[in-house]
Amino acid sequence: MMKGFSLLEFLVATTFFLIVLVSGYQSLDWQFVLSRTVLEKTRPEQEANYRLLILDGLLRDCSEKLDQEAFFRGVPIFFHDLQFGTEVREDAFSIVRLLQKKIAFTRTGNSLQISMSGALQAGNTVLLAGPVETMQWDWAYANITKIVTQTDYRLLQLEYLLEKPAPVKGYLLHAEIHGFLFKNQTLYWISPDGQNAPFWDRLDQFAFEWNDKRLTVSWKNAGTQGVFTSSL
Repeated sequence: MMKGFSLLEFLVATTFFLIVLVSGYQSLDWQFVLSRTVLEKTRPEQEANYRLLILDGLLRDCSEKLDQEAFFRGVPIFFHDLQFGTEVREDAFSIVRLLQKKIAFTRTGNSLQISMSGALQAGNTVLLAGPVETMQWDWAYANITKIVTQTDYRLLQLEYLLEKPAPVKGYLLHAEIHGFLFKNQTLYWISPDGQNAPFWDRLDQFAFEWNDKRLTVSWKNAGTQGVFTSSL
């Protein structure tokens, strides 16, 4: 003959079931907290890797173009500021990215004469290289202020960005200037047209060092810190 459960047995069984249920819930909750903690710890690292890959790609793209144009080797394309090295800073640097194929030029009065090829426009920045008046090879950066089109050539009027002798003939390349400025725990990217945009935020610390074509970046973010080196 079957015997029913007593009230005491029912309460004991129910209590045991609740203990198992709560223990399982606590285990799941602990796993959730652990997963969330791991994600929070790795997110800054993933963010850092993503930003540094972009920066490394920009550096390599700049150097590869320079290597393709042997005439421009020796021209600096990294500066410790946003003004082509005229004001060395610890919180800012800039990189020159070269575009298009080189275009021959000769100075005519206060203008440069070039062929009809290329897609240069007023407002573009250019890198010039060639002999100066003393016939020594040198380089210069300049902004194009005006382009006058003639029958079979064009004249460029320039605003030179450094006070130094400018080449009287040689070759020029269209150039983009990418700047980076660390301010208020944010590394800002300054686009070639001068617009600022956050590139890497929530940084407790950011520093860089340029030595012999090698950029070393160190940072600290949400307890995560690291060092990254990229070579041109």
